[in-house]
Amino acid sequence: MKTKIIALLKRAKQNILEILPGLIICIIISGISQVIAHFVPTVGAALFAIALGIIVGNTLCTKFFNREQNFQKVVC
Repeated sequence: MKTKIIALLKRAKQNILEILPGLIICIIISGISQVIAHFVPTVGAALFAIALGIIVGNTLCTKFFNREQNFQKVVC
């Protein structure tokens, strides 16, 4: 019983560490979009967050995260 709990905690820690970089990027993007939305309130923060997410996801994140291989592992 104790070994199952330890194994479960190790997997949970590994999952959190895998998710953490993407979560940090999302928090940064939301903060930036909130600041921009103060200057352009008619557009709103959601539109800026979507646009920044697309830009960051297609340019910066491809260098740091190898999404193609992860996608292939899940699908194939």
